[in-house]
Amino acid sequence: SSQPPDASQPYLVQGRWRIWNLEFPKKDQTTFTAQGFGNGEMVWKVRAPGPYKLILSSRQGIQQTLNAEADEDGILKFKFGSHAIDKVKITLTRVHQAL
Repeated sequence: SSQPPDASQPYLVQGRWRIWNLEFPKKDQTTFTAQGFGNGEMVWKVRAPGPYKLILSSRQGIQQTLNAEADEDGILKFKFGSHAIDKVKITLTRVHQAL
């Protein structure tokens, strides 16, 4: 199967929720707004393999935190177990491991 192309910034390959307001506030951080029904299943293409932390927050505060691992091709798959009928903000951060 063909791999999604590399890019200088992370991007959504496929997902169940609609996303918008994609921003890159820090070098290894991406934020976006999402909304949708069912579980928040997403596949992202990121610049580097390894661990990532995802935080889903709503107007009520942080609702869910996930840890996910991007494979050697930079494919990051994760699933939030809650729905986002009301829009949510998601922060995706690359975790730098201590040497």
